[in-house]
Amino acid sequence: MKAAFPALLIVIHCIPLMGQNTSADAFAQGLSLIQKGQSASAIETLRPLADLESQTSTDRARIQTMLGFAYKQSGQFALARQYFEKALANLGNSAALDPDRATTLDYFASLETDAGNISSAENLFLQALKIDKRLMEHERLTDLYIHLAGLEIEKRRFKEAKRYLNLALSEQQQTGQSQTELLAELYVTKGWLANASKHYHEAVDDYTQALAACQRSYGDNHPVVGWSYLLLGKAQGESGDLNDAFDAMGKGLSILKNSVGIHDVKYLIGEIAYSKLLDRAGKHEEAQRLSAEAEDSLPLAFKARCRDCSTSAWSLRFH
Repeated sequence: MKAAFPALLIVIHCIPLMGQNTSADAFAQGLSLIQKGQSASAIETLRPLADLESQTSTDRARIQTMLGFAYKQSGQFALARQYFEKALANLGNSAALDPDRATTLDYFASLETDAGNISSAENLFLQALKIDKRLMEHERLTDLYIHLAGLEIEKRRFKEAKRYLNLALSEQQQTGQSQTELLAELYVTKGWLANASKHYHEAVDDYTQALAACQRSYGDNHPVVGWSYLLLGKAQGESGDLNDAFDAMGKGLSILKNSVGIHDVKYLIGEIAYSKLLDRAGKHEEAQRLSAEAEDSLPLAFKARCRDCSTSAWSLRFH
């Protein structure tokens, strides 16, 4: 997780390559909006640039990758897939563009993960992994091993997930610096593994460390921090600590409301999780009402998966 989401650092480095022009300015603006979690505004900024024939094919690919990412974050999976495919076609097979290609493959794989297409996601992640191993990109390798661990959690292959997390930690240590963003992503996935394997107190510890790392990186009011509070509260509720769970989830929803708004996918998933906490506390009618309202507002791509937000929906993590 670089800049604010995984692999964005490489894309940021691409901005100067686009030249000093209006498109480069709009690209930078769109990227900034994505970093702030404002996907709808990013789409509005990037969409007019995505298919301009006046752009080089490489510049179009970079814009299409970011637009695909923004569509993914907003739950518009079909459009996200369309733009990732366009980006890969525009990048072609040049080895010089391998860093861009790996970034697009990574984002595309995350889309397939969110869509529940685990086999496709794994294939795309492994293509990106092959490139980054050749490039010795330790930060990106850290991120990819974390993503592969997430796929193994989805498949409930917890031993393999732990192996990938160990590989991620090894790569993170080779970056030569302590990056709180990468550490946060590691702790979040460790927490997800602990939660999935019903080690709830361990999950609380991991999510607590992830939250602290996010606060150091982004302050107290970033959507990533809000999501971290939700993850922590969810684990606290499952460990039986309802008071702390209500407090953490309340903080998370408040941050997301103020930063990305009540129609954002993460906010709505958070409301569904909060409704489950209400149900656990015996407030069944309130829980049912909140859950129904939130699910009705979710993009279609997320509805089925979020009827049980204890597993795959939480793979949304930070990206």
